[in-house]
Amino acid sequence: MKNIFVLISFLSVLAASAQKYVPFPTQQAQWNVCYGTGTNYFPMSYYILQYSLQGDTTINGVVYHKLYKNVDSFDKPNFRYAGALREQDKKIYFYGFGYSWSTEPTMFNSERLIYDFNKSVGDNVYSDLDNYYLYTIVAIDSVKIGTEFRKRYKLSVANEYIIEGIGNIAGGIFSNITPIPTCIGCQLSWELMCFSQNGETVYKNPSFVDCNSSLRAGIIDLYDNNAQPTRSTLQPTLSSSFVSLKFKSFGNKCEYIQIMDMLGKHVQFIPTSHKLEYQIDASSLNNGLYFIKLNYSDKTEFHKFLKK
Repeated sequence: MKNIFVLISFLSVLAASAQKYVPFPTQQAQWNVCYGTGTNYFPMSYYILQYSLQGDTTINGVVYHKLYKNVDSFDKPNFRYAGALREQDKKIYFYGFGYSWSTEPTMFNSERLIYDFNKSVGDNVYSDLDNYYLYTIVAIDSVKIGTEFRKRYKLSVANEYIIEGIGNIAGGIFSNITPIPTCIGCQLSWELMCFSQNGETVYKNPSFVDCNSSLRAGIIDLYDNNAQPTRSTLQPTLSSSFVSLKFKSFGNKCEYIQIMDMLGKHVQFIPTSHKLEYQIDASSLNNGLYFIKLNYSDKTEFHKFLKK
């Protein structure tokens, strides 16, 4: 009986810890977001967006936490003001720049509610600042992140989750306020890669290799998987100028060839004309490891080469 009592007490403490609300950060926090863009005729190119909280400000007599976005590289960051966040009664409000169905960034003249962690299963939430896209919360559970449990809200759209104190995972923490215009024929995507506090990673999206690369986890293994038959060969795999990509037969169905660097950034696009061989000019590339992605109509194939 004593053991049963201890077990029940332990489960009660665990349940209580799982229900403890984890608020949004107020300082020393950063979100790395993978942003993808492309058109109907070209492959997606990916970029890493960095948002961070840096200090406080007062707007209309209300205290907000200033949000900045890095508009330059990791090595030489250049953070520019992107807006401000505040939390009240488990609701997260944003005041700043966004795109309200326009091609130019505009400063909203009032704050917008972007997250409400008071919601329950069956409640509706909006995923954009214009209150146009409406989703339903279909499930709520708890996930352990670091040393604490956080509530996770699953929305009625594929693989879309919102986590307490972090935000949207699949769509990117600030996908609805990212100042990037939309256009006809564009393909746009956002996805949270990492969330960190005080310089330490609190959450890492397992879909990515690391916090600073848009390459997907597991993709590296594809390049060395000799068990998979390939429709092409690459020679040499170490070069300072040109590499030769040879297909084993005509009618290979390869629609285009994409060259990516180690960060997953698109650096070259090669349209195909169903030739048996292509000479890829690597002379203008910086030294380092590169990946060649062959996009067939029915599969994807990879090669890698080292530019020296």
